[in-house]
Amino acid sequence: MKGKIIILGISLLMLNSCVSKSDYEKSELEKSELEIQLQEIKQELSDVKYKYNQIKQEKSQAEIERNKKPFITENKALQLIGDNFSFYERNMAYRNVKLRRIADNSFKVSLETCINKKNYVSDDFFWKSKVRTLTVYNNGKYDFPPF
Repeated sequence: MKGKIIILGISLLMLNSCVSKSDYEKSELEKSELEIQLQEIKQELSDVKYKYNQIKQEKSQAEIERNKKPFITENKALQLIGDNFSFYERNMAYRNVKLRRIADNSFKVSLETCINKKNYVSDDFFWKSKVRTLTVYNNGKYDFPPF
């Protein structure tokens, strides 16, 4: 008798846990659709990661280029000093320029300056020695502050 009750109990459990064929097929279809959506999301994520890495690399390269210091020759430094006095300091004359490189794009410049008027320029008394720094940036602009 106990054996019959156990068999009856197992049979009832099996019947209660069974799913209808239509519900099973519906679940399988939903599973397939979800797997397809998951693959699409994985592909989109992969594309986003690729674009992010590409932008990050471009930004890094741009930063390197922006911070890259140009190499300035002494002749170019002399030209820039001449440009500075011909445009920004037209009222001043200069002479005895000596350069000392402190970086690829920068020089310490020792020179003498004087007011650019004939009476002053012809007399050594009015000439004053100065040391200034010439710095050239990678965009071609330069800085040559008075002090």
